[in-house]
Order: sequence, then C-alpha cells, then structure tokens
Amino acid sequence: MLLVVDVGNSHTVAGLFSGDELLHDWRISTIRRTTVDELAASH
Repeated sequence: MLLVVDVGNSHTVAGLFSGDELLHDWRISTIRRTTVDELAASH
C-alpha cells in the first residue's frame, strides 16, 4: 500500500494505492479557520 499526498495552497489531495490500483482518494479544501474537530467530522 502507498499513501500519496499533494499539499497545495487551496486543496490537499490524498490517494491510497495498492500497486497501480487507486483504492480511495480524498480532497480537502484549505480553509484557515477550520478546526481539527470540524475537519474530522467532515470526513
């Protein structure tokens, strides 16, 4: 398994791979006022 993460100015994108197969992906908007609790509840 491989977890890849791309952290940009407006989004953070992550993908979970098994070999060449993408198993799951996540896209999170960067909002400076978001708390850790709010982020956890939204995903």
